[in-house]
Amino acid sequence: ARVEYIEREYLKHAQESRDIVLESYRLGVADLIDFLDAQRAFRDTQRTYNRALFDQRVSLFELAAAVASVRALGAIDAVLVSGDLADHATDEEYERVKELLAPLDAPVHVLGGNHDDRGALRRHFGLPGSGAEPVQYSVALGQLRLVVLDTTRPGEDPGDLDAGRLAWLDAELAAALGAPTIVAMHHPPVLTGAPAWDKLGLPRDDRLALGDVLRRHPQVRRLVAGHVHRAMTAELGGRPV
Repeated sequence: ARVEYIEREYLKHAQESRDIVLESYRLGVADLIDFLDAQRAFRDTQRTYNRALFDQRVSLFELAAAVASVRALGAIDAVLVSGDLADHATDEEYERVKELLAPLDAPVHVLGGNHDDRGALRRHFGLPGSGAEPVQYSVALGQLRLVVLDTTRPGEDPGDLDAGRLAWLDAELAAALGAPTIVAMHHPPVLTGAPAWDKLGLPRDDRLALGDVLRRHPQVRRLVAGHVHRAMTAELGGRPV
């Protein structure tokens, strides 16, 4: 979708602007500097478009390669996707993700990231709830229980865990005290050590409040998250992240 947007908007307008300046130069209305500036702006836009096209192809290739690697391991019980399934939350993007994941032939459990749209996720993946409500649910994976917690702020990159979402998690965990549980979310509930990423993470008070909830529920074995595009480990409330 980002590639299509650049092609439809920026590349088209850059081409039109360059053509106008070129014609003005030929008529003697614009000087050579104006034309060179327009030509440089057009080429910069072309480079942006080509880079976006390359990034899109690489992302699709990497997901397809990951699916192939997982299939080589044999049968799997479930797939967890920790958010940002799309860049612009278009229907086409979500359908493409579903197509790429289909060869795994396993239940797919997704959660929302800062690039996702809650309503679109529900439409395409059959998630509970309605409209713009936080995407939160739990499922049984054999003897293991997966609890999905929504940490997103619609339209923003940083995360959020308000009192309502923490109360939901507390009650959801209390409903199955004996089931070994994984809690999944998009924003890591810890500092990453990278200031730029930490500005886009969860606020300190939210992380501490989440830790308090976890301490009341010893059946939680692990937390998993996405968002930061890298592998890392940490600890919160006595649980590995």
